[in-house]
Amino acid sequence: MDVWFQFFQKYSGNSKIQFILIGDDEIDQRIQALPNVCRTRDFGSYIITDLGFIQCADYFMSMASGPCNMALFSKTPYLILKDPDHHTLEMKKEIGDKDQYIFAQKNQYIIREYQSAELLQTYFQKWFDSSYRT
Repeated sequence: MDVWFQFFQKYSGNSKIQFILIGDDEIDQRIQALPNVCRTRDFGSYIITDLGFIQCADYFMSMASGPCNMALFSKTPYLILKDPDHHTLEMKKEIGDKDQYIFAQKNQYIIREYQSAELLQTYFQKWFDSSYRT
C-alpha cells in the first residue's frame, strides 16, 4: 500500500485526474483520504459494474488479477504489474522478454517488475503526457 499511496499522493493536487479504485480489497486510510480517490465499493458497486469501469477508464492500472483481464482484451490503455517471481515460465512462454502481448495496443503494458512508486509514475506520466498535452 505504501507504493500506491506514494503514487496517488503525487497526483492528489491535480484536478484533471480522478482515481477510481475497484474491488473488495481493504484500502489504506491514507489513500482513501486523498481528494481525487474514490472506491466503487463505497457506492454499492458489484463486479459487473467494476468491469464496466475498466472498459470506460481513460487508463487502467492494476496488479495482475482476475479483473485486469477485462483491460487485456479491450482498447483501454493499461499498466498491469506482474510479480516477476510469479508464473515465471508461463509469462516467458506467453510474451518472452517483451512488455506487451502480441495483440496489445499502444499504451497497453504488462510489466514484470516489483512495484515502486517510480515505476507507476513513469508509465502513468508517459500515458498522461501523450493523452493530455496542453
